[in-house]
Amino acid sequence: MKTNFLKSTAAVLVVLLLAGCGGNGGGEPTAAELFRDSLNALYPGGFAAEDGYVTTLKDLTLTGDLSIPSGLTLVVSEGKTLTVDATLDLTGGSLVLMNDATFTVNGTVNAKACTGQDSYGIVIMPGGTPAATINGSGIIHLTSQGHLLIVQAGQKLTLAGTVTLDGLTTDTMYPGTSTNYPAGIGGDGMNNISPVVMVQGELDMQGGTITGNCNTDDTDNGPHGGGLHVGKNVSDDAALFTMRSGAVIKGNKTFRSGAVNVFRGGLFTMKGGVISGNTSTNSSSGAVSVHSELDGDYADFIIEGGTVYGTSAGDNTNTPGSLYVATGCTAKWGATSTGISGGDGGGSQNGNIISGGTGTTTDTLTATLP
Repeated sequence: MKTNFLKSTAAVLVVLLLAGCGGNGGGEPTAAELFRDSLNALYPGGFAAEDGYVTTLKDLTLTGDLSIPSGLTLVVSEGKTLTVDATLDLTGGSLVLMNDATFTVNGTVNAKACTGQDSYGIVIMPGGTPAATINGSGIIHLTSQGHLLIVQAGQKLTLAGTVTLDGLTTDTMYPGTSTNYPAGIGGDGMNNISPVVMVQGELDMQGGTITGNCNTDDTDNGPHGGGLHVGKNVSDDAALFTMRSGAVIKGNKTFRSGAVNVFRGGLFTMKGGVISGNTSTNSSSGAVSVHSELDGDYADFIIEGGTVYGTSAGDNTNTPGSLYVATGCTAKWGATSTGISGGDGGGSQNGNIISGGTGTTTDTLTATLP
């Protein structure tokens, strides 16, 4: 999925929203128009259609199960809210969130991965002011290999509430434990090859849980991270990920960086929340890794609150626990603290580092898991 694709799609959507409900010159109705009509029969006056897109015209709550047909895209318009209280199937069609749109998931969403410019389950439009929001108390399941969400450069997303983003893992228990995943998590038919969320723009995680993912990608260039990968494209602005009280990243496994991989030009600021029950199978961290390609775009991790638990599941007894900081990168406790820099003393920093301030890291694998 390319940024220029998203920009061109956004231009089409702007024309669509200005045009409202268009026809096709009196010919046979299009698939989008037929789908619009079926939706309006259930939710009168709620939808418009044109050029393969069906857009919301007002705040709507889906009280019955709905499947978006293959080749069609449902657009949550700017400033509007779409609430799902039943099951929404995005394994064929797609969902687009415009700026300031809210997607409230109280039921279940099954979504295919974002794998290319013409294949995505959920996508956020660039522009990002105000940010789009995903919240609610339900669950969004990933159904195919790849990222569940990509927040690209120029995009802003807020994750809130207690909504769960569920990846792909064949495991039925939290990594390294005998504790079963909750019902509906784990036991998938395949593992993933990507983190659940790719952050190249801005993600503010005010709540919610990212869980149930096994990223088996063991290549040098990744993207790594069981839960998230935070890093910019070469020519873009910094990638920003903020985690706050109420947010949870747990039960993810990968070759490198069990929970969050902070990469080239990435900044992870942890103001609260819990990272717990994540593991790696490599010499990188079971929870948070901070590293780069050593091209001058280094990565940083600032922990001002919250707790990071993590360990490595590898055979190397010298592997780090909750935090790994590569040469040239930094980790700080509090915005003004000195912190540590990878490379101090001639090598990368790793291990189970505990420092002053309200945020802590520990080599204990997990807190109490539900």
